[in-house]
Formats: sequence, structure tokens, C-alpha cells
Amino acid sequence: MTRGELPGLVRGSSAAEIVDSIRRLIDSGGLSSGAALPPIRGLAAELGVNRNTVAAAYAQLAAAGLVETRRRGGTVVLGMPAPDGEGRGAAGGLVNLADGNPAIEVLPDPRAAFAAGYVPALYGYPPISEGLAAWAESEMAPDVGTVPRGGSYSPTARWMRWSACSARI
Repeated sequence: MTRGELPGLVRGSSAAEIVDSIRRLIDSGGLSSGAALPPIRGLAAELGVNRNTVAAAYAQLAAAGLVETRRRGGTVVLGMPAPDGEGRGAAGGLVNLADGNPAIEVLPDPRAAFAAGYVPALYGYPPISEGLAAWAESEMAPDVGTVPRGGSYSPTARWMRWSACSARI
């Protein structure tokens, strides 16, 4: 398709309509990869729109990766970009997480933690480790007071203690 044949196929009075028209031509194979789009001024005159409207349409097509503007070389069709499939890497060093599986090679080996004595918390075990409770009591008690062992303050008591602490600040 030559530049002279294209303006009759492109329709629209807004940038969005022009984009849709050119996108449909690319989708249907009416414009193949490497085909040149008409100059902005020529297409604007053909459609009876401001050249900024056509320039905006070409910019949207370029942002979508459908065309490439080559300054004095005009604007050429790149074709429809291939959709990212599962497991395909994204451009720019990004990692595709679509499949939801972790990269095993970058995860730490859990056997080292278990060998060091780590015991995971299971149902029926206390929800707070004794070491953490002892540390919190020694480090935080001066600010909030002590919490009864094995229990917690009621919401009202917590609010009263918070009010008393914030009044001192």
C-alpha cells in the first residue's frame, strides 16, 4: 500500500478515532510492518482536521508500540506487538510474576534455619514467643506499663492507658 492509497482508508475527526482506524488497518493486515503512514499535514488535510489532531494520534500509536516516528523518514508501522505470555520476561529488567511461582534459585535454603534450632509456630502453641514477650516487657514497660502474663488489656483499658501516656507527651 502506498502513501497515496492510505488516506482514503483512514477515517476520523478526533485523535481517538484516527488511532482506532489505523489500529484496525494494522489488525486486519491492511497495513503491514514497515508500511509508511502519510505525513501529518497530508492526512490532516485529507481528513479536514487540525494537524495537531493527527500528530496526537500518531503519538498515541507510537506510545502503544504500533508505529515509529523517524523524523524526516516519516512514520512507519511496526506491527502489532506480541502479547506477553506466561513466563515471558518483560522489557526493562522487570520480572514477570504472572505465574505466581517463586524463583527457587533466589530463595534461602530453609534447612539452614531448621538446623539452627528454628521451630515454626504451630496450632496450640503460644502465639507470642517467650523471648519476645520478655524483651517487650523489659523495653516497653517503662512507657506503657506491664501487661498481665498470659492476658491482654481490654480495649477500654488500652484506651485509658493510651490517653494517660499521650497526656504526658
